[in-house]
Amino acid sequence: MEVPPDTYWDLFAAYSALWLIIVIACWRLMGRYKQLADRLSLLEDRVQRAADELPDN
Repeated sequence: MEVPPDTYWDLFAAYSALWLIIVIACWRLMGRYKQLADRLSLLEDRVQRAADELPDN
């Protein structure tokens, strides 16, 4: 059974689109993790400043 040449291009396009979707999803996920890490860092700084303001016994 012979495969028409257009099928190869269709498979290539589908495979490329799948990889593009995966890359974009990972990129967005990493952006969310970075945003969460930044917020956690800010929270850590606020907690440290609050601890520094406590009176020493």
